[in-house]
Amino acid sequence: MESYTFEAQLNGIMLYGTFIKPCCALACEKFEKCSSKKYEPDDIWTIWCNKPVYELHKYCDVIKIYTFWPFLFEHKRNLSEKFNGDLGETHFCELTLETLSEMETLEDVTDLAKIYANVPHFIKGILKIGSEIESRLFNITEALEWLKYADDIGILHKLETLGNYCWPFLEAFFAEYKHYISKVVLEDYNLVEEFESHHCESCIKKSNDMKKRGNEEFTKENFETAIASYTKAIELWPENHLLYGNRALCFLRTGQYKKALGDGKRSIILKPSWPKGHYRFCDALSLLGEHKKALEANERGQELCSDSPEGIKDLIQQHEKLKKQMEEIRGMKQYKQRIKKIMSQKNSSESASVSNQQPKKSNEKKMQCDGRNHLNQKKHTKVSDFLKMCICGST
Repeated sequence: MESYTFEAQLNGIMLYGTFIKPCCALACEKFEKCSSKKYEPDDIWTIWCNKPVYELHKYCDVIKIYTFWPFLFEHKRNLSEKFNGDLGETHFCELTLETLSEMETLEDVTDLAKIYANVPHFIKGILKIGSEIESRLFNITEALEWLKYADDIGILHKLETLGNYCWPFLEAFFAEYKHYISKVVLEDYNLVEEFESHHCESCIKKSNDMKKRGNEEFTKENFETAIASYTKAIELWPENHLLYGNRALCFLRTGQYKKALGDGKRSIILKPSWPKGHYRFCDALSLLGEHKKALEANERGQELCSDSPEGIKDLIQQHEKLKKQMEEIRGMKQYKQRIKKIMSQKNSSESASVSNQQPKKSNEKKMQCDGRNHLNQKKHTKVSDFLKMCICGST
């Protein structure tokens, strides 16, 4: 995925609601006119925190999607492409394991906002830091202190691992949450209804038609054609989690596991309680060799889908399958380690044997050499004596 500069990143933060196809503009107009109450900016956090918790959680789910949108759902495109609905490869990008780590860290941060959605200290912190970002100032220390106050050391460790790569995600988080919290309070804005009515009936109908065509092609095992149909359906209705789940399955069938990983994650962000999204995501992780991550993601999926008894059955079965795979892999590793150990011991034994034989041969050679030297010395002594005798005899 692209990494943007600070200014470019800020320009991308509010893109979700900025560029709307002309045919869908009328569907959104009523939400621009729904401001019936007016409040002072200083009252924002008080009014927000006094709303029902279940309502705040719904708002947080929508803001989370808006936060992920520029990172996970779209590339940078020019204005004409956006208005013409020509998304090209917008929803076609792969999700690498490195980028996945960044996305999951951002997901942890957004989940914190949902947990503390009605806690004044946290909301005031979001509003303060978000306001500074709007003024082109971003105090990373303040942002980290906000996270530290939640006692979530795990997120801080993840951010430390990411280093400077965490800045764009934190900027987007605080900017998006500040923007939409203020909008909900100051304009009495129904964020959930706006999200659900973002596209006109015509676009939704066309999208469903393309989805149906994709399903037909999938049944015929024409997976590439099905992918093209689902992609067109996504262009028309990009918030439909079912489309990403269906396309992810096609990617899995065609061995495009990183693309399947991306679509699996997109469907989870859009609909965390949809079991099939988690199932596709875990399958992609497993096929990429990330068995431990797949098992952890499956367990998280089961938690989020606990209200879907039928769907969770598949996740439970997948969990058993993943555990079995990990046991087999662990068994293979242990087997290889045993073989390696045996071979190492064997090589050490042979090496020791060769080492023992070498000194023996060396000693034998030395004794032979000493024997020859002794004989030569004897011969030399006898010759010397003989010469001495000859010399004495001649005198």
